[in-house]
Amino acid sequence: MESICSLNILKKSGVIRNSGKFMSNELFTIGYSPHILDSFLRVLKKHKITAVADVRSSPYSQFKPEFNKDQLTEFLNQHGIAYVFLGDFCGARVEDQSCYVNGKVNYTLVGENPKFKEGLKRIINGMEKYRIALMCAEKDPITCHRTILVCRNLTDKGIDIKHIGNVQKLWHYAILTETI
Repeated sequence: MESICSLNILKKSGVIRNSGKFMSNELFTIGYSPHILDSFLRVLKKHKITAVADVRSSPYSQFKPEFNKDQLTEFLNQHGIAYVFLGDFCGARVEDQSCYVNGKVNYTLVGENPKFKEGLKRIINGMEKYRIALMCAEKDPITCHRTILVCRNLTDKGIDIKHIGNVQKLWHYAILTETI
């Protein structure tokens, strides 16, 4: 009986979803622009991140080539952190022309796009196994699509979203969105 009560408490708290698999309801985001690889790793380790989901539309950096997909994957894997590129699903520049109005991407339309929704499902499914940080380039989460697009479409799923500023700074999504 005690184990059933504990299981129900864990389900209500979001640690266990209906599937019965262990999972936290926490999701993190991070912008790599203020970091070198060592400080990036230090922040990920501090927050116990076990997987980075790259939501850049293109997994390459003109200014920080060490954050290009291949180099970053190898570096993270060497330190026990998984990497997955989800920019095809959750990037700010989508291929579907129906998501554009007057030549500009419309995040409301992107949020309704089946491919984007599949990307959100992949993130949620990944949370069953990993403690995930969504990664993009921008330091300021308020100006990045990871907040404006991706996280906005995850909040109704009961996920507690936190933006990593540095080793000491962590902003909750609900507080950040009050300023948007």
